[in-house]
Amino acid sequence: MPEVEMSLKVNSLCREHANNMFIGVKDGYVAVFHGKPGGKAILKEVTKIPITKLVPGDAEELKHGMIVQSREELLRFIEGLESR
Repeated sequence: MPEVEMSLKVNSLCREHANNMFIGVKDGYVAVFHGKPGGKAILKEVTKIPITKLVPGDAEELKHGMIVQSREELLRFIEGLESR
């Protein structure tokens, strides 16, 4: 009997990761992730903002992950961190 090999290439994220974003910390820098804090998040981007430059309360919140509802909210928050 002949064998058939199949493969599937997916160019998008699953619903959980595509619909959820949060700001967290990766290697000491502010980072953006797809997914939910504490889960199997997918790293999207690491910024050039070191957490050592943040207000202690902001740094602690980001260590736990801060969920954002939209790209606009994400950009506003990152811009706010950069301006402090």
